[in-house]
Amino acid sequence: MGPPPDEARPEDDVGDIGFPIELHPRDPDTAWLLPLDAPDACPRTSPDGRRLGVGTGQGLVVLALGPEPRVEFSKAFDGGVNGVAFGPGGLIATAGGDGSVRVLSTTGDVLSRMTGHEGPVADVTFLSRDRVVSTGVDGSTRAWAWAEGREPHLPGAPLAAVGGVLFI
Repeated sequence: MGPPPDEARPEDDVGDIGFPIELHPRDPDTAWLLPLDAPDACPRTSPDGRRLGVGTGQGLVVLALGPEPRVEFSKAFDGGVNGVAFGPGGLIATAGGDGSVRVLSTTGDVLSRMTGHEGPVADVTFLSRDRVVSTGVDGSTRAWAWAEGREPHLPGAPLAAVGGVLFI
């Protein structure tokens, strides 16, 4: 059994029954308990706190949050989803266990799928509306022009990651 509520720490990320907890981005007194039986679940909230994306070993589930939460869509992906990021306009990027980076529309349509990592993709984030950055378990960091489905040429600005900090 976990500590009494008055001793609970906000940095705790697993409930005392083993489910992941996601803190609301605007209200630190609110947390969602995610009753997932996937120990590899990676939950992420949208910047406005209205959506929750959960990557699992099977794929991605996106929920609309609020008084009556509901599943917006669910997608199965080979290799599962190791990381989720919400971007401008409700776009969603995923870091795939199959070595791919995907960008999805607000309704779950795959808009782009990019490959290039030598193994699973560990995480992903939006750099701008049309660019995502991913890190792979192979130690590489890649920037993608997702609408073109390729790595862009960034003249005079090599991409490097040093100690977890990305330099472009």
